[in-house]
Parts: sequence; structure tokens; C-alpha cells
Amino acid sequence: MRNDIIFKLTTEDVQDVALKEIGRELTPDELKSLNSFITDNIKWQDVVADAITENVKSNDLLYDDV
Repeated sequence: MRNDIIFKLTTEDVQDVALKEIGRELTPDELKSLNSFITDNIKWQDVVADAITENVKSNDLLYDDV
């Protein structure tokens, strides 16, 4: 389970956004140029922290319920 994928963003996902935003698919060179920008700007740590806060009880809350 250590290496299970929880979320992935595919080339098809990026192409779907490109079609909606600019009306065409991106070229291979354009996709390549976006790769580091996308990975550098997705704040996945914040999203994971928000998901945990919203969906998982902390130990303190569990003890309060007993």
C-alpha cells in the first residue's frame, strides 16, 4: 500500500483543459513545457491536510467522545 496512487493527473486531463481553455490540444513540446510548472504549482500538501482535517477525527476528538 505504500506506493498506491491516490491521485494522478494524466496527459488526457491536461488536453481536456486545453480544449476548454484554448480550443485545441497542446503539442508535445507544449505539454513538456507545462510539466514542471504544473508539478511545482499543485499544492498537494495543502489539499491532503485539508482532506484530513475535514474527514478524519483526531485522537483528541476520539477521546472526548468516550
